[in-house]
Amino acid sequence: MRLIQNWQSPCPKRFTRHFILSVLFLVLLGSGITLAGETPGKEDITQLGPITVTAERNQAHGTEVVDTDTIQSPRVSGNLIDSLGTLPGVQLKRSGTFGTGTGLRLRGFDETRLIILKDGVNINRDGSYGNGAVDWSSFGLESTEQIQIYRGSCPARYGNTLGGVIDIKGIAPSPSPAGKVSLSYGSLGTLSAGASHSGKNGALGWAVSAGHFETDGYLINNFSDRDSGSAQLTFDIFKGWTLGAGAEISQTENGNPVYNRPNSPFYDSSYPEADERELRGPGISSRLLDGPLAWGKES
Repeated sequence: MRLIQNWQSPCPKRFTRHFILSVLFLVLLGSGITLAGETPGKEDITQLGPITVTAERNQAHGTEVVDTDTIQSPRVSGNLIDSLGTLPGVQLKRSGTFGTGTGLRLRGFDETRLIILKDGVNINRDGSYGNGAVDWSSFGLESTEQIQIYRGSCPARYGNTLGGVIDIKGIAPSPSPAGKVSLSYGSLGTLSAGASHSGKNGALGWAVSAGHFETDGYLINNFSDRDSGSAQLTFDIFKGWTLGAGAEISQTENGNPVYNRPNSPFYDSSYPEADERELRGPGISSRLLDGPLAWGKES
């Protein structure tokens, strides 16, 4: 006869439940225990002094400012427009070597659809159609202090414009006398010289400048000779009001590149050979068949 004894767990279910409840009770009790030296209900708070955050105001989106050093740096054409050619959204279309006939586009809009000013004076008309291109070669580098460009939206003081604004600012009387002289010389007989001076004496202020640019050019008869000058006088009437007068002058002579081959009576071997026998362009009469002008020499 086989005897079978039932085996029972040494930990009955009642004991297991009591053990789990005891552990939970100790955990809950431990969460309310504070370490020695701490005060229940209080936090360790560190109070800092006042903090001031400042930042410079950024330029409006689509705005560029060309400073004096960039404008007056030596350039192959000695022309103001060359300082704008590397800016975003600006394209130059050249029909001349030294700036004469060079056009500017801003985001695809030509000069007839831009506002272009010199010291607050419109030098062309804005709107859907303007009054022609601007002669950029007439601006003296030494008389220009800053150029502000607004692409698209612009401050309300400029009024309505379709393509943008180019605001050219000339040198102005400075609080203390200041002068600048520049001289550079390069290949092809290129010479650029300029001088400016500005200052104030009491209520009277002044700003004067003069410049000269010349080059023989790369091709025969491709010379350029340009002189420019400006003068400005101001008088402070009372606070916030100033009376002023100014004048600018520019004189430029450019030569047209012409035919330069051994069969030309004006052939010069020191210049590269070039085609196009006769002078071409608007206003050139077909009757110029003989003489220097037939070959474009001295034109």
